[in-house]
Amino acid sequence: MGAQVAPGAPNGGQGDGRGQSPAGEVDQLVDLTWRQQCSTCHGPMGRGDGQMGPMVQSPDLTVADWQAKATDAEMASQIKNGKNRMPAFNLPDPVVAGLVARIRALKAR
Repeated sequence: MGAQVAPGAPNGGQGDGRGQSPAGEVDQLVDLTWRQQCSTCHGPMGRGDGQMGPMVQSPDLTVADWQAKATDAEMASQIKNGKNRMPAFNLPDPVVAGLVARIRALKAR
């Protein structure tokens, strides 16, 4: 079973009652998910140098060749379904899309 998103997930466009927009909530969930789930293996900047990265052979997500080979749909599928040693993550679609966008932003950093 994959990781679950903590309470406070996007709530159908209603905001959180504190003036935060749904987009802001998604951004926060993407950041939280990256820090708690992804960076353990992929590292804080996506270079595959997280604590578990060498053991599970995490790819360097910043490499242009890797970025060129992986489509957004493939990345989203791998996040939701897992691949090799990467587990599946049960995340809302907006969070998965945000993670894909974050990975794209890592290119050549």
